[in-house]
Amino acid sequence: GRPVQTTSKILTKIPFGLGDWVGAQIQKMIFGDLSKYGLRIRKEYPAVVLRETGKTPVIDIGTIQQIKAGNITVYPDIDRFTEEGVLFVDGRSAKFDAIILATGYTANILDIIPDLDISHLDQNQLPRQLEWSGKWKGLYTIGFNNYSLGGILGTVYDDSKKIVKTIAG
Repeated sequence: GRPVQTTSKILTKIPFGLGDWVGAQIQKMIFGDLSKYGLRIRKEYPAVVLRETGKTPVIDIGTIQQIKAGNITVYPDIDRFTEEGVLFVDGRSAKFDAIILATGYTANILDIIPDLDISHLDQNQLPRQLEWSGKWKGLYTIGFNNYSLGGILGTVYDDSKKIVKTIAG
């Protein structure tokens, strides 16, 4: 298809917020009603959310199709982690072999894991290492080395290869 960034650039040139409305209609037409799959849809137009919060609307590369096909399950917010998995805010619980937290640009890792040993965090409260040990063996953090000259996506790519190699043994 057409890259969303190209369409967005065109829509920003349409006056009086009409581009925002057109963008929202395109999103509805392409994705349909996602609330029935457990995805909360903001009432604000996607471009307004981006401008006001810096949060990027969904840029889909097959995820929505997999959710609709039942291959990916959407869960509500996490209340807390348990020994075997997760307890959700709606009272449901589920067991998981692995949990991936996509925290965005600000991890607030101490909000997610409040009893984490802060000596493993740098001055910005970002993890200093990819692989954790002791009580947190099996915890891997990726994409926090923002000091790399290769850029964040290059860092995530390189780190993911190291983590996969570690997990695979």
